[in-house]
Amino acid sequence: MPDCAADTCCHLLEVEEPRYSRPYRPGIDVNLYATKKSVAQGMMDIALLTANASQLKYILKEGEESRFYLVNVICIGISITLQLVVGVLLILNTRYNINLISHQSRAELVNNLTIIGIFLITVSNVFVSAFGTSPR
Repeated sequence: MPDCAADTCCHLLEVEEPRYSRPYRPGIDVNLYATKKSVAQGMMDIALLTANASQLKYILKEGEESRFYLVNVICIGISITLQLVVGVLLILNTRYNINLISHQSRAELVNNLTIIGIFLITVSNVFVSAFGTSPR
């Protein structure tokens, strides 16, 4: 058997222990991170829901004389509806533990639907901003 000290291939197979300058810190709990992110998203959704309700109140108070009355009412209605759907999806998403293989596909589906809903809410609110009326 050849001497491994002289053979460079044997040195490549050796694995050195990593040296840490600070104590070992275990990885983050991905499930906890996702839950906190969902809660933060929910808080943002509540703020947007409040703003949309206020805009809807103003537009309804202004009446049909408004130039883009119907467009605004439809876009705000779509946005509020989607916000409620996304809120339910966020609640459903907290029920899944992504560390369990049996939960991963459903959690991914709910997460993808949530992202699509948030995108549609954003598009709807862009139209609300573009066609919105300002107080006189």
